[in-house]
Amino acid sequence: MLEELAAEIVNPAGLSERQAEVLRLICEGATDKSIARRLAISAKTVAANTDQIYLRMAIRQDAINMRCTAIATAVARGMVRLNIGRVQGAA
Repeated sequence: MLEELAAEIVNPAGLSERQAEVLRLICEGATDKSIARRLAISAKTVAANTDQIYLRMAIRQDAINMRCTAIATAVARGMVRLNIGRVQGAA
């Protein structure tokens, strides 16, 4: 069955409001391009915000997958709450 993932920022731990929103969308699986479209900002701005998120969350630049590390760190620190539910009409 299909599942829908929604993330809610609980405590952005020093992140700006925009960085918290970008982190929430990252946790929902959004790409930089889709985040840019949804927030009406450039992909470069998304990348800059993402870099700041990694810096503020102390995620090492050599981490194999920094995006996954950011999600795992945010969940572990209680910065985001993931809500997993079924998609309406999914078979």
